[in-house]
Amino acid sequence: KLVNQDSVLSWVNRVVTEDDHTAFAQLVEKHQSMIRQFLRRLTAGNHSLADDLSQDTFLLAYQKMSQFKAIEIWWPSGILDATR
Repeated sequence: KLVNQDSVLSWVNRVVTEDDHTAFAQLVEKHQSMIRQFLRRLTAGNHSLADDLSQDTFLLAYQKMSQFKAIEIWWPSGILDATR
């Protein structure tokens, strides 16, 4: 299911300005499945590795959230760009 981009931007803003863990949890909940599926394809179906990489991806995204530029904040492509 697609997520309204305004909701995504609102959650990101709350994470950056208020360190809102609930908003970040909403971002993870809405996008973790897509990220995990993508990583499972990259890891030739290795679910354990893909799940570890997904967790690392979201942790890094949280740590770098304040560095995102508004134009880059289209979740999850912004996550993938931020982890490079």
